[in-house]
Amino acid sequence: MYLSVMKFSKYYFIFTFCFSLLGSFFSFSQCNLIKNPSFEQKSACPTSYNQIYLANNWASIDSLANAGNDCNGEYFHTCGNWMTGIPYSTNGMYQYPKTGNALIGLILYVDLPNGQQGMYVYRNYAQGRLNQALTSGKNYCFKMWVNLYNISGYALDNIQAYFDNGSIDTARCGYPKAIVPQVANATGNIIKDTLNWILIKGSFVASGTERYVTIGNFFTDAQAQIQVFNASSGSHNIAYYLIDDVSLFPADLSAEAGRDTSMCKGDSLYIGRPPEIGLDNIWKEMHSGTQIGVGAGIWIKPDTSATYIVTQDLCGTITIDSIRVVVNCLGVAQYNMNNIVNIYPNPANEILNIESKTQNGELRIVDVLGKEIFKEIFFGKKQIQISNLNEGIYFINIKTTEGTIAKKIIITH
Repeated sequence: MYLSVMKFSKYYFIFTFCFSLLGSFFSFSQCNLIKNPSFEQKSACPTSYNQIYLANNWASIDSLANAGNDCNGEYFHTCGNWMTGIPYSTNGMYQYPKTGNALIGLILYVDLPNGQQGMYVYRNYAQGRLNQALTSGKNYCFKMWVNLYNISGYALDNIQAYFDNGSIDTARCGYPKAIVPQVANATGNIIKDTLNWILIKGSFVASGTERYVTIGNFFTDAQAQIQVFNASSGSHNIAYYLIDDVSLFPADLSAEAGRDTSMCKGDSLYIGRPPEIGLDNIWKEMHSGTQIGVGAGIWIKPDTSATYIVTQDLCGTITIDSIRVVVNCLGVAQYNMNNIVNIYPNPANEILNIESKTQNGELRIVDVLGKEIFKEIFFGKKQIQISNLNEGIYFINIKTTEGTIAKKIIITH
């Protein structure tokens, strides 16, 4: 990882990169290992059904499927026509994407006519490429958002994701047998919301051969909980689901707020990682505890100096980071002021030493929730016993007549 700081006019950007992809203006980060995760990139606008292959890096898994084959799922885009447009499309579909301008649709169950049940199944699958092979023994967090097609006749619980080397195949719109998907919607959690997007997520340990993700229903009808959803004459005899915002991250990816910085009042500052599908991090202002945004990064425009906390949850692996933003137009002066304070060791275990060449002031230590842990008058040198404090991030504030010095420390035991 490395840090890049760019300023354009009155806007400031602080980016922390995972790995770089070349863009038309500057290189940008993508920590999400799914290529084209929200289906925005396309080779052409969809004009008919069964054109999932028009979404870059996505396709059917049926080796017999080709352009126009009905084993393919659907690709919907705002540039589509009356059959494939957004939010309106043929057969009464009305749905906006979770984000962006595109989504895909898959048939996960068909109620076959009498006399054909059990003879064969008909399903769609969507296979997407990963940016790199997964690491053997490493834990990953997968997420996707789903929504039931509003005139589906049925709803079910079997919606899963399977990771492999791309060799998975089906026979004429059937389902691949003896497949154990790494991530699955909870058994009995029948998804029948046609308005809101529903999150499916799960973690798994990679074998090291995975280069593709395949989304669909990998179980038999007997293994699924299927419910009649809409029995009206206008409904279809299928369970059809829309999918958007697919993501895969290493579960140990840490939250990233950026480095402490300064800015002028009235300016705007972007903090955190670049916008990223799948990183729905919670941002709060530390002193008030007020939530101020959700995402990999956010824009702020503070009137006064503040500390911002970001909390990231990747399938239960929770990490926290912070950034101190000093509001003034004396960036160099503030930098010099902060650097006359020496705090060591950092990270610290039992003893924390604080030394400063500045005049006397008030010393405070607070945790990430703003709770005051320690407070006393500071006379330029102090040794503090911290073995009784919990592990985590803390902040040291030294307030003098010249201003406030803010430092972040990490306590580990």
